Amino acid sequence: MGAVIQAYRFALGPTPRQRRALASHFGAARYAHNRGLQLVLQRLEQRRAGEDVEVPWTLPALRREWNRAKHQVAPWWAENSKEAYSSGLDGLARRLEKGTARILAATISRTADRWYVSFTVEVQRTVPTHNGASSVIGVEVGVRHLAVLSTGEVVPNPHALQRSERRLRRLNRELARRRPHSQRRDQTRRKLARVHAAPPACAVTPSTNSPPRSPPSTAPSSSSSSTWPA
Repeated sequence: MGAVIQAYRFALGPTPRQRRALASHFGAARYAHNRGLQLVLQRLEQRRAGEDVEVPWTLPALRREWNRAKHQVAPWWAENSKEAYSSGLDGLARRLEKGTARILAATISRTADRWYVSFTVEVQRTVPTHNGASSVIGVEVGVRHLAVLSTGEVVPNPHALQRSERRLRRLNRELARRRPHSQRRDQTRRKLARVHAAPPACAVTPSTNSPPRSPPSTAPSSSSSSTWPA
């Protein structure tokens, strides 16, 4: 039994009113983060000039500075939850600590006009040393094929881009015809972004149509896999 850090990501389905509230809180957190960073840089410059000033390195210090200045620099601050500003400052504090802090958190993010919430949790779990199978199969991950097994089975590449090319071409032509800064252009831009951000359908069935290869190495040949702070 050991501690395991595990992440979960869920898509949200907010109403229009909730979307506006999320965007407002998102902007508030980003504003507090940038304001705090500006203050840190300003205090560092003052120190270099010989002034005896405190640099707010920690989250409590950043919160104190924010509470002192928020009525002047952000008179609209009461429109959002105080946790939105605290979240932005927390992300800045963790960056200033160079990642030494170990914090589990929940993060709300937006990708192509879709909202997501990500949870990072620590769970106690027994980590198995094997999967219970007695046989061993080599797997080679490639570009032409998604994977090739040492048994000769070939898992075809899902070709997500090729399947979306027709819709991408249509939306790009539509975007080019739209008048700049118009509402319809903005709508088309969001549609195009959603196509780019859509996860590929990777439900594929292994095929043996390709000729068998010699057993490959068990090490993959190649592999490939973003926020504003939590």
